[in-house]
Formats: sequence, C-alpha cells, structure tokens
Amino acid sequence: MNNIKLLIIFCGLCLASCSGKVVTTTELLAEYDARTDAYQRSETRDGFVVQVKFVPSNVLYAKAVDANLPEIEKSAYDNFSQFVMRLSLTEQCQDFIKCLSSNNDDYASIHKHLSFDLSESLSIVDSNGRRIPCSGIHFDRTYNVTPFVEVTSTFEGVEQLSYPITFELDDEFFGIGQINFTFQDNYELPELIES
Repeated sequence: MNNIKLLIIFCGLCLASCSGKVVTTTELLAEYDARTDAYQRSETRDGFVVQVKFVPSNVLYAKAVDANLPEIEKSAYDNFSQFVMRLSLTEQCQDFIKCLSSNNDDYASIHKHLSFDLSESLSIVDSNGRRIPCSGIHFDRTYNVTPFVEVTSTFEGVEQLSYPITFELDDEFFGIGQINFTFQDNYELPELIES
C-alpha cells in the first residue's frame, strides 16, 4: 500500500513538473535569495540611499512555512505582497536616526514617522494604473548596531495586479521626494509543492 502511495505522489510531482519546476519551500527561498538582483532596487538621492526589496506572495508563504508558523493555506497569502525598504545616509553614520536629529524632539518625530506615518507615503501601481496604498508597516529598530533602518511595508489586494508593478515612495518628511522602483512578476520563480 505504501508503494502505491509513493508511486501516486511521484506521478503527481512528475505531471506537475511538466508544466514548470515545482519545489519545496526551502528550495523556493534558495531560488529567491539567488536572484536578489532581480528583486532589489536602489537609488541615491539628496544624501540618502533608498534600497527596496520585493517579496512576492509565494515567498511570504514559503517563509511562513519555513519558520513553522501556524498552518495557513497558501491561498491566504495570494492577496499580499511586501516590500522591505532600507534607508541609509551616504555619509558615514552609526545610528541613522541620531545622525538626522539634533535633539530628543527630532529623534521622537523621526521614530514616529518611520513607525506610523511613512505608510501614507507608500503605494504600488500596476501596469493598468491601479494604485494600492500601503496597508501596514513595521519599523525594525537596530539600536546603534547598523547605520541604516529597515521598514517592511505590506500591501493587500495584490492578487489581481497586472505586472510589472511599481513601488512608489513619495517622501516629504526627509525631503527625498518621489522615487519609483519597477518589479516584474516573480521573475519565473518555480511553483511551490502544495502540502
């Protein structure tokens, strides 16, 4: 009986692989990491370096599975994408926020902007002009360990996007202005094996 199950699973995987490469979550994450250049963009403007990394929905799902998070169906992730934005200064600086603030009030307002208000400056636009505002952000504090800050932005309602998509930052707080980064759809990442 076990041999029959193995044969059925093997045949299913062979059929699935005929339509494209099918991989495990670990293999998908390795493919994603190997293609960092395809998913990452960078621009320097007015003393700031802005780097953005696109995290497609299938990679979000693979990361959740790989981290042993509670079981959630893959379809629950189909509606979300994330972008990880890293901000740093072109000049040497140990603490991004301290270098931009001259007093405690400045420090607090920069921290508040990165934690809450920045989401209003972020959106994605698909090739049909459909604009999706940022639905949430997470500011990752580094506490003087790195000369940059990272903000993860989440976008909901992406299952019907027409690629390529453009990540838009329209920043007035730091004076960076508008920066657009364009990304293709998954860059032919392999399909995940459904468990």
